[in-house]
Amino acid sequence: KNLADLIVAFMIWWAIGFGLSFGDSWNGIIGTHYFFVNIDQNSPELGSFFLFQAMFCATAITIVSGAIADRTRFVAYLIIAIMIASFIYPLFTHLTWGGALGGEKGYLSRIGFVDFAGSTVVHSLGGWAALAAILIIGPRTGVFNKGRQHISPSNLTLATLAIIMFIIGWIGSNAGSTLKFNNLVPTIIVNTIMAAMAGGISSYLLSTTVKNSNVQSSVAPLNGIIDGLVSITACCHAVDQPAAIVIGAIGGVIVYYGSALLVHYKIDDAIDAIPAHLFAGIWGTVA
Repeated sequence: KNLADLIVAFMIWWAIGFGLSFGDSWNGIIGTHYFFVNIDQNSPELGSFFLFQAMFCATAITIVSGAIADRTRFVAYLIIAIMIASFIYPLFTHLTWGGALGGEKGYLSRIGFVDFAGSTVVHSLGGWAALAAILIIGPRTGVFNKGRQHISPSNLTLATLAIIMFIIGWIGSNAGSTLKFNNLVPTIIVNTIMAAMAGGISSYLLSTTVKNSNVQSSVAPLNGIIDGLVSITACCHAVDQPAAIVIGAIGGVIVYYGSALLVHYKIDDAIDAIPAHLFAGIWGTVA
């Protein structure tokens, strides 16, 4: 499914997504050019920006893939991916980041909404789509039956490796959102890492101290790290390190209790994507 995300996202992004997101604005709502975008030797900066933003689009889609694991036909999932890549993601991207290539800014940007690297544009958006899909599809067979509240993780080694890759990739996505290599980049990277570590610590401490915890202490810091990363993404350019640590630590608390909230309402999120991306994305943007 994640490989399919790349295929769908890049083809649609090239054809219409990039233009709807970053083309000349129509009333600050949607872009109107850069469709079937042409990148040549005279437009290297446009090419770099195109690739960078295409990966953000693919990221939003992948959030859904994990949350609804084991419950959809492959074709049904592709339809979800197409809907996000062709309309949902480009519309909100233009509202927030429209005008990045010059011209009129998107409506939300004009009225003061700030999301530096995608806490809401990428992560909350993917989380909302995932929540909608889960509510329609329902839980996996056997989950929530006879008091069962989760399916235990089966490969902690691969999960841990994935988190390491997340950390490395997040350095590029947050720092790259400056769109230039300037003196702000080191601050962004340090804030990103410190928030991630703080999220891992707070989530782990909760898992070892709260009674009747459904979150295993071996898994808690992994989700906590992601929550810390998502939480700092909106404001990594605008805070100092103590603030980044506080924001990340609160993110770790949010993913812990957010997971419990979903279990309480019998919402089966296979990898806690909704707490990690939707809930933390909301918090990060507010912060």
